[in-house]
Parts: sequence; structure tokens; C-alpha cells
Amino acid sequence: SYTYEDLYKLSKKEESEAEFAFTLSEADYSEKRLPQVVSAEFRRVSAVNIRRNMAITAQALTIARLLNKEEIVPIFLKGTAYLLDRLDHGTGSRRQVDIDLVVKPEAIGPACQAFFKAGYSFFSEKEGRLHQDLRLAHDESRNHHHLPPLYKEDRLATVEIHYSHLPKIFEKMELTGQLIRSARLFSRQDIQFMTPSIEHQIIHIVLGNYLHDRYYHSCRPPIRPGLDFIEILEFSGKAPPAID
Repeated sequence: SYTYEDLYKLSKKEESEAEFAFTLSEADYSEKRLPQVVSAEFRRVSAVNIRRNMAITAQALTIARLLNKEEIVPIFLKGTAYLLDRLDHGTGSRRQVDIDLVVKPEAIGPACQAFFKAGYSFFSEKEGRLHQDLRLAHDESRNHHHLPPLYKEDRLATVEIHYSHLPKIFEKMELTGQLIRSARLFSRQDIQFMTPSIEHQIIHIVLGNYLHDRYYHSCRPPIRPGLDFIEILEFSGKAPPAID
């Protein structure tokens, strides 16, 4: 059986401390079921994650407004979609790293130009420098399903514009068009954005994590994608209604 110390070590290894901290009840803390050092660390992780998610949510909405000015409605993916789907239900528990989004193929160039005007630049891992050369960015990402990360000094998260929401190995399945057509449209004041349908969020977990990352070879399923899968199923009936 697992002790709370084991639980913390496992959650840290799987980069899921925030999710585990979120699921612990207040009774787990107040009734001292957790060792003091574990309780303090889970509380710290939870507080840091809430502040980070609030900042990334604000950044994502600013990006949506930026792209809306160019008549582009972004489809936010993965963790960013998780946050935006739950705007009326708190900041959520998922630990966010970057902002992933998809736009229609013909809008990739205009979207990049909008980011450049706003002060973002691509980061070239090969050259170790920032740049705003779209041709170079396409060349550097020819074997990937997204452009290099866009970085801005005063922003918390980097931004990745995806050609597809799935790794390049799945491009022949032509699922990106289906993703775009089935995405749900939301409006917040003067901002419009989209998130993937529940079906495509599950497709991403199965193909992008379970198959592409070869977890099917293991007897132990991946914890973080597993938590995402459970959360999607539990939340699927609570998402805000789509806007026609």
C-alpha cells in the first residue's frame, strides 16, 4: 500500500503534484492525515499552480483577442483548452506549461505576423536564439506538428502554433480538418475562441499519448493522461454551451 510520502514522490515523478493536491480534501489537511512536510508541500504546489493557471488563462484570452483582430479564431488545445472550458468553474488542477493552439492552415502566416507585432519571437533550439523569420521557423519544424515556441519576455508561457493537434506520424489520418469543423465556439465579452470537442480531446489522449508515447508496451498506464481522461469524462456534461 502507498503512504502519503509515496503518493507525493509518485506525483512529483509524474509531474502531477497539482492534480493530486487538488483531489485531497480539506479534511486530509485539517485532520492531519498527511505528514506535516507532505501537507505543506502539497499546499505550496496547489497555491503556485492556481496563480500560474490564472496568469496563463489571462494570457490565452489576450492571445485570442490579438488573433480576433486579424479575423482569426484560435482553437486552444490540451491544457489551455482545459482551462478555458472551465472558466466558470475555477482555475482547475492541471499543471500548465505552455499554450498550444491550432488555426486554419491559411491563417498560420497572418497569425504569426500578429504575434510578431505583439512582441513575440520564435526560439530556435538549433541556433539558440530568438528570431521572427517565418521561413526559418517552417524549416525548423518540418519534422514536427507545430512551429517552434513563440516567446515573449514579459509573458509566463511560451506559445506553440500547431499544424495539427496530433504528432506528425498521424497526419495521413487527416483529423485536423475534423478537429476544426467540430470545435466548440465560445465568446467572452469581445473575445472569441474555440476548444476541441470532447471526442477530439479523447482522440488526442489515445493517439497522442497512449500510442505515440508507446505506453501500450507498459503494464502501467500513464498517470497524467489518465487523469486528463477521467477529468474530460467527468466534466463533459458541464462545459458551457457552444455558440452557433
